[in-house]
Amino acid sequence: MDPIRAIADAVLYEGYALWPYTRSALKNQRRWTFGGVFPPAHTAAHPDDPWTMRTECLLEGGTDATLDVRVRFLHVVTRRVGRAAGDGLELVDELQIGGEHYVAWDEAAEREVVLAKRKI
Repeated sequence: MDPIRAIADAVLYEGYALWPYTRSALKNQRRWTFGGVFPPAHTAAHPDDPWTMRTECLLEGGTDATLDVRVRFLHVVTRRVGRAAGDGLELVDELQIGGEHYVAWDEAAEREVVLAKRKI
């Protein structure tokens, strides 16, 4: 693996990888990760949670240098658990089915946006 990618992965997953103990633990009820951004509607209600981010980098290169920009982030995905209730579905916090235990939880899916290579 590319050593730079390994460092980027460590930073990307640092907060997320430390969550998985128990949902009832205080540290898991108040999640925080480096560089989190949120939908504007959420930010309106929670001003300390930003909806934008800006990064600036100083680059130096030769005449044939190119820049490859990749934006990688974890996208929170809410896992819901429900059971049949009449003609619909009743959302529940947890459910036991055939010896399997299912719980509602927020998970993350890794996303990446790649911008075109540009000559610098």
